[in-house]
Amino acid sequence: MFHYVYMMTNTLTNEFYIGARSSEMTPEQDKHYLGTGVKIKEQLKKYGKQNFRKDILVKDICSFDDKIRIEKIFLNEFVLKDPLCLNMRTGGGGTWKRNKPSEETKRKMTESHKMRWERNRQYYVKSRITQCDEYDND
Repeated sequence: MFHYVYMMTNTLTNEFYIGARSSEMTPEQDKHYLGTGVKIKEQLKKYGKQNFRKDILVKDICSFDDKIRIEKIFLNEFVLKDPLCLNMRTGGGGTWKRNKPSEETKRKMTESHKMRWERNRQYYVKSRITQCDEYDND
């Protein structure tokens, strides 16, 4: 198993995402993996994979626990406050049960949900109007 810490950078906006990965492939072979964070996925969809650069920050990490410790060094509360940071919480793996979201993370989540609602609002409103029209015509 290969463990590494990487950074995805949007070459158009300079926004970045820091992640840690464990894979059966070497970091160089694992080119297809681009991250699983909500915001990085949105960015990849919006700007396209071709506008992102993946940099390996640390490779040849001995264990999963070491990978988590190293990710925490790169992804801390200070980095999360950077407006270009796409991460929503500090590094360290785990689940929401173990790592409750910070106030900054909650703010970013709220902002992300608002943006998603704005994008989908027109579709929702049109769909509701169509449903009402169909009901009135019965």
